[in-house]
Amino acid sequence: MQVTLLVYGHAREYFPGRAERYQVQLAGPLSVEAILREHLAVNPSLVMAVMAGGQRHSREYVPQDGEEVVLLSPASGG
Repeated sequence: MQVTLLVYGHAREYFPGRAERYQVQLAGPLSVEAILREHLAVNPSLVMAVMAGGQRHSREYVPQDGEEVVLLSPASGG
């Protein structure tokens, strides 16, 4: 199973290679939180919102095979 993660915001600094797009191969269904920890070694608290299918979800959301998931980091600056 494959899931695409799109990372927007300053949290991208903490993702491997600071990329915007990650194609993650999974053995089976996992929550976004588990994908971040187990496949990208990223602290899930860096993600404020999870968007998939035009709807907002929690980090416990389990994406479907082939789904594209947008990860948004909290606003920062001043």
